[in-house]
Amino acid sequence: DPPSFSISPEKVYRQDAGRKLLISCQGNTDATTRVTWSKVDPVRPISYSIEPNGSLLLQPVIKDHQGEWECSVSNRVASIRTHTQVFVLGTSPHAATSLSVSPGVKLANLSWEAGFDGGSTQTFSVWWV
Repeated sequence: DPPSFSISPEKVYRQDAGRKLLISCQGNTDATTRVTWSKVDPVRPISYSIEPNGSLLLQPVIKDHQGEWECSVSNRVASIRTHTQVFVLGTSPHAATSLSVSPGVKLANLSWEAGFDGGSTQTFSVWWV
């Protein structure tokens, strides 16, 4: 039989930096079932561990743990995946993305997507000379 999830992670987790975060993900009890975790689109290698029951352990939680994580349950027949999002609070804001400038004759339109605020209010300023 193909694998199935007996416990799936929540869609979103929020944890303070420096704390412990344990995210459960378990497959059916078949002895051939294997649980793996990976960070989707990691910027650089980060440390994490997988508990014997398949749970992801982030300890201590750091800014680089923020992002999308994938839990995969597989056996000889197939693999299934689910995703969760981790937000790390108490960190510096993340960089803005999708920066663009649309110049006009006497004006310019600036746009960006704000990065995660790290749990604090963000203020943006535009400077020109």
